[in-house]
Amino acid sequence: MKIPAFKKNSKNDEVTWVDVETDLLILTIRSGDLVIETEDGTFELPNSLDEWAAVLEPYGFERSDRNCIVKLDRIVHHDEEVKLIYFDEKADSKRLSATVSNKRWGRIKEFLKLRRQRD
Repeated sequence: MKIPAFKKNSKNDEVTWVDVETDLLILTIRSGDLVIETEDGTFELPNSLDEWAAVLEPYGFERSDRNCIVKLDRIVHHDEEVKLIYFDEKADSKRLSATVSNKRWGRIKEFLKLRRQRD
């Protein structure tokens, strides 16, 4: 199994994938951060939503608001009036949904528009 990590004290925030079975030597907490040690150095595990956004971006995820990261290509429906996106077609209150901030609504709408044009 591989886990995402950031090289400690690195100038760039490039995600490194560490193989738990072959690379991981130590997992510990230092100054409140989850840290792993490998033969290649010290790495910090993602522990904030911003860090997880960086890890997941190459896989089609994007922030929809300050508290949420969503898989864009799994959005099935949206409600512009209440700024919600849905991941299924159920017509009840138990639908899986995520909020979208006003700031990010334009990006979500643009993605959905481009997807409709491709389909």
